[in-house]
Amino acid sequence: MTGWSLGVGAVATALAGTAVVVYGVLVGRADVAVLGLPLVLTVVWGWFTRPTRPADVEVRRAQAVAHTGRVTAVLAVSPAPGTETVRIRVASTGYRERQAVLAASAGRQVAMSVETARTGVQQLFRVDHLSDGCAHVVTSAPQRVGPLPMTVFPTARPLRQVPLPFRL
Repeated sequence: MTGWSLGVGAVATALAGTAVVVYGVLVGRADVAVLGLPLVLTVVWGWFTRPTRPADVEVRRAQAVAHTGRVTAVLAVSPAPGTETVRIRVASTGYRERQAVLAASAGRQVAMSVETARTGVQQLFRVDHLSDGCAHVVTSAPQRVGPLPMTVFPTARPLRQVPLPFRL
């Protein structure tokens, strides 16, 4: 599903604005009806100016070879015209997820990292993202990118620092 849907706040805003307009018309008070119009018009404007597509999100390796310690990646976000914000959630198996809201004025790159002592192939940096339109009236369907399979190698150390028998 890649369509756009009205957000919960937009539905509540439209219902409240419509109720105020209808109440103002029923009691014959134009000043009350006019108070509800900006609410309704905001939702209508947000719906008709919604973005044509969700933001393009890509996860790339920041370094060619990953070693134990800090493993890094880069999140590249390219929003569509009309996108106001991009909400992301980054998760890796065995680590706490992190969430962020990114302003979508232009494409941006966000550095991500995780501290690890584990070696071998790991699935890191799974990204779930949503795009929001004007005034958060419309929201895209959630989409997932990754996880990025990364091979983490042990860090090389001098033999003097390794606990080995003396005669080896």
